[in-house]
Amino acid sequence: MAEQKKEDICSIYEAACLTKLSPELLEWFTKFAPKHKDKRKLQFYKKEGDLLFFERSELFSFNNWLKTPWPKPADQQRPNIPEGIKREVIAEANMACAMCNSYRGTCEIAHIDPVHKSLNNHPDNLIFLCSNHHTAFDKGIFIPIDKEFVANLKDIILRRKCQNWSFQKDISIKLITVLETCSKLLEQLKSESTPEHIKTIELIAKETLSNIPKLAPVSESDPKYADFIKIQKRIEEVSGDSQASVKERLVRTRAIKQEYTTAYGFVACPLCKGSGIHGESECPVCFGDKEIEEQEVKNLDLSVFEKVECPLCRGDRTHLGENCPVCEGVGELEKRYSVEIDLREYDLVACPVCKGKARYNGDYCRACNGEGELEQRYADEIDLRDYALVPCPLCKGERRHNGEDCRVCYGEGQIEQRYADEVDLSQYSLVPCRLCDGEGRYRGENCPVCDGNGEIEKGYADEVDLSQYSLVPCPLCKGRGQRRGDDCPVCDGNGEIEKGYADEVDLSQYSLVPCPLCKGRGQRRGDDCRACDGNGKIEKRYRD
Repeated sequence: MAEQKKEDICSIYEAACLTKLSPELLEWFTKFAPKHKDKRKLQFYKKEGDLLFFERSELFSFNNWLKTPWPKPADQQRPNIPEGIKREVIAEANMACAMCNSYRGTCEIAHIDPVHKSLNNHPDNLIFLCSNHHTAFDKGIFIPIDKEFVANLKDIILRRKCQNWSFQKDISIKLITVLETCSKLLEQLKSESTPEHIKTIELIAKETLSNIPKLAPVSESDPKYADFIKIQKRIEEVSGDSQASVKERLVRTRAIKQEYTTAYGFVACPLCKGSGIHGESECPVCFGDKEIEEQEVKNLDLSVFEKVECPLCRGDRTHLGENCPVCEGVGELEKRYSVEIDLREYDLVACPVCKGKARYNGDYCRACNGEGELEQRYADEIDLRDYALVPCPLCKGERRHNGEDCRVCYGEGQIEQRYADEVDLSQYSLVPCRLCDGEGRYRGENCPVCDGNGEIEKGYADEVDLSQYSLVPCPLCKGRGQRRGDDCPVCDGNGEIEKGYADEVDLSQYSLVPCPLCKGRGQRRGDDCRACDGNGKIEKRYRD
C-alpha cells in the first residue's frame, strides 16, 4: 500500500465529524460487517494505543456504501438493523422520542425514507420516535410537513453531535460551524407552526446557543482586533441571554455570522458554491458550513473532486458479475478516491483456507463459498486459526451430551475454532422446566416441553412460549364440547384445547362437502352409502 499523505489520514474523532457517525459506531464497523451476507467491514489505517486512524478514501467509500440498498434475508420483508446502528440511533436521541423528547418506554426506530422503498439502514435514514409519532409518521398523517420536519431535525441532531465530538477531543471547532447550525435552526423554527415541533427545535437551539465557542484571541496590533472585540462581546451577550426568546437570539446569531465572515475573510465555498452540499452528501471542503476562509481557497485543488472512470471496472459498473465494489456500480468516482485504489486488493487468489480446492473438512469451503478463490482483500482478512479444528467446548470431544449426540458438534467431537468461540455454554446447562415447574408432569401427562424429565437446557427454556400451552375455547365447537350430536373431534368433547394446537386447526377441513363416493346422493348400489352413512355429505378432511 502506498504511503499516505498526512492530510489523507484522520483520527477516529475527525472521522466522526466527517461522516456524522459516532466514534463508537465507527469502531463497531471495524469489527462487524453490517449488511446481510456481505463481509465488508470498515478498514482502519493504523492504531496508536486505543486511538484508530482511517484513510479518508476508505472512510467516504464505506459511508457511501452504507447508503446503498441493503440486502434482506430471504424470509424477511426488510433488511435487519444491526445492533451497533440501533445503539447509535437510540443514543443520539438520548433514549427519548426525537420529536417530543418523552415517552422513553415506548420509543422505536423509524425510517425517514420508507424501508420498503429505500432498503436503507444507514443511521442518517433512521430516527428514534415514540410509538405515537412513529405511527403518525408512517401513516402520513402529517405528510408532507412531518417528513420534511423529521429530515431537517435529523440533520440538526447530526450537526450537534459533530460539535460535541469536537469539543470533547479538543479538535478545533470553527465558530462558523456553530453559527451555521444556528441559521438552520432559525430556518426550521420559522417554517414550523405546530407547538410540539417548535418546542423540539427550541430545546435543541437553547443547548446550541449556550455552547457557542469563543473566538481565538488576537493581538491589539492585529487589523481585526476591533472586530474581534465587537464580535466576541456579541457572542457572549447572545449566549448568556436567558430573557430574550430563542427565535430572537437565533436572529442575532445570523447578524453575528455576517459580521464574522466579513471581518475574517470568509468566502462562499468554491466546491459547493455556498450550498453546503456536494453530490448527495455534505461538502467535503466546507463540511456543510457553506463558507471557508479566503486564504484556504488559494491552496485548494478542486481537480481532485472531478469524476473519472472507475479504475477497477473501467466504467462497466460491474466486477465479477456484481456491482463494482469501488464505484458502487456507478462506473465513475471522484479522482481523490480513484488515486487511492490499490487494484491488487481485487485480484482473485487461491483461498488460503482450502488452498484453492473449494472443499474443507469434508464440506464446501465456507471461506470462499466453495469457489476455491476469493479477492485478495478478503483473503487478507482471514485468520487461518479460526478454521482449525478444536475439541467441541460442550462435549469436550466426547461427541455426546446429556445422553444424546452433542448438538453443538453434531456428534463429531470437534468444530472449527471460529464456531467454538461463539458457543455460550450457559445456554446448554439444565434448568427446571418452566411449564411443569420441574415436576415432569403437566395436566396428568408427561410434560410436552421437557418430555417428563422436569428440566431442559437453558437455551431451549428461554425460547419456550408458555402462552402456547394455555387453554382456550375450542375454535371448532366454540367451547361447547359437542358438534353435530357427537363429541367435538378437535377437543374430544372438552370444550377447550391448548392455544398452540388451536392456532393450527384448519376449520375448513371440518366443513361438509358432497360425498365423493355416492356423489352426494346418499345411496350406492341400492343401500346407504358406507362412506357418508347415507347423508350424502362428509367432512372435507375425510374426502381429502
